[in-house]
Amino acid sequence: MRLIVTFFLFLFPIFSHSQNLSFNTYGTLDAEERAFDMVVLDDGSVITIGDRYETASFERTGYLLKVDADGNEEWNRQLTSNQDLYGTTICQLPNGNVFVAGYDYDVPNRTFGIVVAEYNETNGLSAYQRTHEFAQDAEAKDCIPTSDNGAIVLSSFKTGSSSTNLLVRFNSSGDTVWTKLVNPFSGDESPREMALLSDGIAITGSVHSGSTDNVFAIKTDLDGNITWAEEYLSSGIEFGESISEISAEGFYIAGTSNAIGNGGLDLLVMKIDVNGQFVWSTDFGRNGSELGYDIATMPDGGAALTGSAYKTDTSGFRDLALIRIEPSGDEIWTRYFGNVRAETGHEVQIHNNQIIVCGKADVDDTEDVAIVRADFNGNTSLGIVESKNPISWNIYPNPFTEQLTVQLKEQSTEPITLRITDFAGRLIMETSLKSTITIDLQTLPTGVYFASCLSSAFTSYSIKLIKGH
Repeated sequence: MRLIVTFFLFLFPIFSHSQNLSFNTYGTLDAEERAFDMVVLDDGSVITIGDRYETASFERTGYLLKVDADGNEEWNRQLTSNQDLYGTTICQLPNGNVFVAGYDYDVPNRTFGIVVAEYNETNGLSAYQRTHEFAQDAEAKDCIPTSDNGAIVLSSFKTGSSSTNLLVRFNSSGDTVWTKLVNPFSGDESPREMALLSDGIAITGSVHSGSTDNVFAIKTDLDGNITWAEEYLSSGIEFGESISEISAEGFYIAGTSNAIGNGGLDLLVMKIDVNGQFVWSTDFGRNGSELGYDIATMPDGGAALTGSAYKTDTSGFRDLALIRIEPSGDEIWTRYFGNVRAETGHEVQIHNNQIIVCGKADVDDTEDVAIVRADFNGNTSLGIVESKNPISWNIYPNPFTEQLTVQLKEQSTEPITLRITDFAGRLIMETSLKSTITIDLQTLPTGVYFASCLSSAFTSYSIKLIKGH
């Protein structure tokens, strides 16, 4: 294996762990690797699940990768099959190992079936791998652990032309304990993700009926019995991709919509209450087409979401998008990662003051696994990585009591925005910057703040500021 790209930003010692913030890619020259889901372990290491496509043999296998908290690869493993196999979801079991699931084309009398496996998180050795046939098409979408070191898998279930949601509980050997069809809606249902609750499971996806698609949310108990089910009608097409619990307030749902915004597809965020009732929805993105894939609740009750967005140039390629929002749904910041061709964020999680994203990036004309580690201000070593000429600037004095002076070392060819945020990432002020500016901040409370410069092509490293008495 080779580490294609490694960039690190060494921050001030304000975090509880000394993990580096980074944007890393992992892959080989003779294959394409992607990550669709991940678990973040207590020590900050990450295990991803996805697939690996051999460009010479045209074979696709499920693919696991483990990297430590500093971005160093520890091991990688492949699920086996006589046909194509896709790895889609992963969760950590009570025994410390990881459970993975996907779908396998090597299934008699079926198009494909659900594959499940368990791996030792320390050395990557496999405990078992099983493939089960349930219907004409059964694709594992998400999984949650059970107390007996088994798991519940959310899957699509298709017989003939009809599709619905399937829950399957597996024991610690990968054998089926029970199955349950969850089909409260009249249209074709496409499940995407679950959230494990204290009293059950929350599920999201989309319902196709006629010429439109709507987001749905379902709550069940831990045996798959429906507590409530809601379909959220829209004026266009909307897909639910991810659901995240907001303490006792309800849930965030992330996905894609063409019903709101400025046209085209946008990253969708929806909030619903604990009974599934609609609260609000909003969208994010550039002027092109954006896709939302995952959302995670932040400690302040807001959220971080990830997906992909078309680049602002005419290349037609995509950037990995990472967005942080307030509990109200208002945007705090947006970061794009994409100095090559096509990047996508598929999964986002919060761990020890970091926002961690996994997905894929194009490197040397092949797809590689991508892992992003950002702080709560959205900073990595890269920020927006399209710039050929990084912004060079000074800010002083630091610490300060009343005023700050910000100076560009070189004249910029495009507008520059100066942004100051507090320790939690909330925007304090934003102003344009042409050469030198002095800012009056004497009314600002004492504490820690961050300053950064932004343009349409680049985000500077954040500088830690200390406001004294």
